[in-house]
Amino acid sequence: MNLTLKRSTLAEICQGMARILAKSPYGLQLISSSGHIEGRATFQQQTLIYRNGAPENAAGEGTLTLTNDTLKSINSQRGGEGCITFTTNDNQTIHGEWQTGSLHSCHQFQNTDSFPEITLSKEEEFTRLDTDKFRDYFNTCTQVISTEVARYRIDCICIDGDRSQMIATDGRQIFIGNGISFPWQGKCLLPVNATFPDRVLFNGANLSVARSANELLFKNGPWIYQIQTPEPNFPDPEAILPHPGDTDLLVQLHEEDARQIEELLPLMPGSETPTRYVTLDAGEELQLCAEFQGAQATLPLRSTFWMGDPIHVSFNRDYLIRAIRLGYRELRFQAGTKPVLARNKDSLYMFMPVTLREEEDISVDSEPSCDNNDDEAPNDDEESDSDDETAGEELEEDPSPKRVSWLEREFTWRMIDYTVDLGVMNPTDSENEAEDLLNQVRQIQKDLIQARREAHIATPKDHLVLQPPATKPKWETVGQFSTADDRILELLRSKDGFFSVKSSERINITREYIAMLFEPLLANQWTPFTLALYYNGHTWWIDGEHTLERKGKTAKRHLTLTEYRPAHPKHLHWEMEILSHLLNTHEEYLPKSVRQKAQSRLEQLDHWANNDPPQTLDLLSLCLKFAKTA
Repeated sequence: MNLTLKRSTLAEICQGMARILAKSPYGLQLISSSGHIEGRATFQQQTLIYRNGAPENAAGEGTLTLTNDTLKSINSQRGGEGCITFTTNDNQTIHGEWQTGSLHSCHQFQNTDSFPEITLSKEEEFTRLDTDKFRDYFNTCTQVISTEVARYRIDCICIDGDRSQMIATDGRQIFIGNGISFPWQGKCLLPVNATFPDRVLFNGANLSVARSANELLFKNGPWIYQIQTPEPNFPDPEAILPHPGDTDLLVQLHEEDARQIEELLPLMPGSETPTRYVTLDAGEELQLCAEFQGAQATLPLRSTFWMGDPIHVSFNRDYLIRAIRLGYRELRFQAGTKPVLARNKDSLYMFMPVTLREEEDISVDSEPSCDNNDDEAPNDDEESDSDDETAGEELEEDPSPKRVSWLEREFTWRMIDYTVDLGVMNPTDSENEAEDLLNQVRQIQKDLIQARREAHIATPKDHLVLQPPATKPKWETVGQFSTADDRILELLRSKDGFFSVKSSERINITREYIAMLFEPLLANQWTPFTLALYYNGHTWWIDGEHTLERKGKTAKRHLTLTEYRPAHPKHLHWEMEILSHLLNTHEEYLPKSVRQKAQSRLEQLDHWANNDPPQTLDLLSLCLKFAKTA
């Protein structure tokens, strides 16, 4: 056997495998072939493999195993960028040679044949993953899983190929990350070990995955991680996922309140108890309260929007802090012992409340959220007896009418937010933000229609048009521009004087185009002005001005776009009709802040509708002037 490789390559292999090598009794296995090297480390049904080219190993072939003591002996001698050569004649003794500066080292090591046999999937069976999203979900899941032995394998991450989800729970909290496509059907479990090599797998954007009957494999560059998966014995989170219509309190956290919660909640009384509970009190105002051994503290959430009935919910403060750090700002609460739900577009996070009767030491196995008691289902005879005993009892109340009432209130709130936000949208916002808001409104509307059917309540005849009428100008090309990355842009002007930019086949103004094309034209406009622009499918009048920021002897010029208003009368009247209808029919259901938002916007719209259009800056003459001087 003969093996030659760079010392830097051996160091890279040892560093990447450090977590597994620190626990593995087998050491590092090196497999040599002409111009290639493969390193393997294994521990408790998981294996990490390094495969790469090694031109310096042109004549090498064979297999050897280096114990951890051998690796320590080699790596302890620092310095030298040369190669290290291993040879063996009797397959039992390894002769190693390397150079450290002017020092030549020659050592004898014992070879071992006790390394387990490993079989890998073929290269073409791997499928590329969204590395950033998988890394974020994996890191979140590792904060949520349990390390205790329970009825379910809640020490693992559940990967659901059918629903494109990653799920983790410890029995009191659940995280579900959506939107990663996995190349298999059904569920499999990824055990979370301290030896998981995230440093090498999450380095770069080439993470891919494969699955065999009982193994998961992850690959990134020269690294392959293989782990045996247990039976998918995992609780079904859908069984406890609250229906949106069962909400008693909906909270939309303001960023300032979220910052205060993250900073001050750990300092409130009771932080040293096992449950670390605080109480959310929704009454005359929304506030967080904590009391322990005579000490009391209250944190009012004055900037936060909320809607619902008076309610008191106690929960572990760590869960709320985690939800905030994960970026959740919308939380749904129910009275009693139902889970708290935090949700955004791609993921959700649920956690259980704490009751005052609950003992401080909470066992995972007793938590109803992860124990459906399937094994204890009664037989047919027992079920029949139970029916006889309860025949005279009052049936459980149908939740459908309550769901209809709540969803009507929430739909009204969301529709007002969507309508007003769409009316003030500007090129600074994400192009998909309006679509995301609309999809949220549509989902609530869909839930409301279904709840009405279940409650046998007729749907009102009035039909709200969720999208404003689109503007369809006729365009003429003013000129072409080439960007720094060689994109060709066309500056367009409609017959009624609105400007936009065409990139490829799309016509849309963005903040990037304004800064790149229009700001140089506006360099000498020091009095307030109004632009006529087209973006997100509509025409807008946008007020702007230039300001100077002075720092010592230097001055910076800033273009500020302030007020955005719909230019098309149909858009303007659509927004007025929506807001007027919602306020007239559901005003008593709305939070005060939402009513004020809608009323203020209506006054603004009414003012615009009853006044002449603004005078706009002639960008065409500025373009011609700029072209002549450029």
